Amino acid sequence: MLHLEVPDLSIRSLRRILERLEVGALRSENEDVREGASLVDEREARTMALREALDAAIARGGENSADDLARLLDDRMREAAKAAQAD
Repeated sequence: MLHLEVPDLSIRSLRRILERLEVGALRSENEDVREGASLVDEREARTMALREALDAAIARGGENSADDLARLLDDRMREAAKAAQAD
């Protein structure tokens, strides 16, 4: 049996987990870990796509400062995190 530390989760996350347990959507620790790893892979792919878009924008040049780009990246990462939580 796999033993993991329980992370500090929001009430919303805990409710979603309980709902999934009730309907049998969470069946085994291995399945849950695989799903979690898949979500991490998806987030990393989105992050890589954002970085590539920023690199392309930087290569094209323009009027934006490094601070402007950092703010844009932060905003996009927050949007991606919100979208991931909504799924």
